Amino acid sequence: MDLELPDVDRFTARLAELHRNSTSPNGKVGYHLTTYNGILPQDNRWTDSWEEYFSNNFRRMIELEQEAQGPPTEEQISLTSSMLEMVIPRLLRPLETEGRKVKPCLIQYKEPIVFDASAFYGHNEYEVRTMRPDVRFKFGRAYLKAYHRNYPIALPLEDHADRNSLYSIRSRLHDSCLFRANPRFRQILIDEMRKLVERFPNGYEAPCRPGINLEETPRESTFSNTHLNKVPECVM
Repeated sequence: MDLELPDVDRFTARLAELHRNSTSPNGKVGYHLTTYNGILPQDNRWTDSWEEYFSNNFRRMIELEQEAQGPPTEEQISLTSSMLEMVIPRLLRPLETEGRKVKPCLIQYKEPIVFDASAFYGHNEYEVRTMRPDVRFKFGRAYLKAYHRNYPIALPLEDHADRNSLYSIRSRLHDSCLFRANPRFRQILIDEMRKLVERFPNGYEAPCRPGINLEETPRESTFSNTHLNKVPECVM
């Protein structure tokens, strides 16, 4: 098996093409059957909003994490509540307010194109959470920049990095569920949740605070400016 990373331009262009062209059969977020992330069943019930779908799955993974790692600490209980009540609404609700709409895209792409058992229709940016430069995956900033040259960053632009952090916490939840013999993964999860809870203590009503250096974020695109006001739906 070839373990080399795919060509950055070809890979990100094909990924963006999939996200642009995939269409949810009913215009909703979710999937028509249960799919699995490893051995973890996803809550794929159809929802009208990306925030609702993400929240449902966050709760599901929290339940599975506690089954794997045991009863949560008091801090973890508090952080989980704050994530659901403050952080998730603060970062995801703006994607679907002021006339904006999340386009559900097919998520969980592999190169070459194959069906992934954890597929669902959701926000395209969820797919590129593994391109963060500070996570364990080999993808990095070059892939993220190349992707967004083909697919514009969703508005609000200033929330981009924090949305990516939120989406990455789902991966930390998966790790803690799957590696139940290693408590280190729960601690990583707690640490990452704490960062976002401390950053957004007031929830959706809080004013936006810059989350990225706009000068370092690629904004050029083959799309017209009208596309910058819409977030395509994708299968993740």
